Amino acid sequence: MAEKNPPVHEVRAGSIKAAVWENENEGKDGKKYKNYSVTPTRGYKDKDGNWKEAKGYNTSDVPKLISCMQRAYEWIISQKSSAAEEQ
Repeated sequence: MAEKNPPVHEVRAGSIKAAVWENENEGKDGKKYKNYSVTPTRGYKDKDGNWKEAKGYNTSDVPKLISCMQRAYEWIISQKSSAAEEQ
């Protein structure tokens, strides 16, 4: 089985994490470009003490979720700005 690529960036606020994934796509003109996606999760320990990730959030998680998503977005924008400057 092929190994899964790790996220290119992560931001955290308490138990909330936003993982940023980089994908390479090809436009209609044949040029390749990078695209990003973000996956937010909430970490918790199960009854046996093992770490798990949930995709549901409590009301108290919302400010942390917003913060993580905002910081992930800012990181993506900085990457796109850096790439544009290099061209």
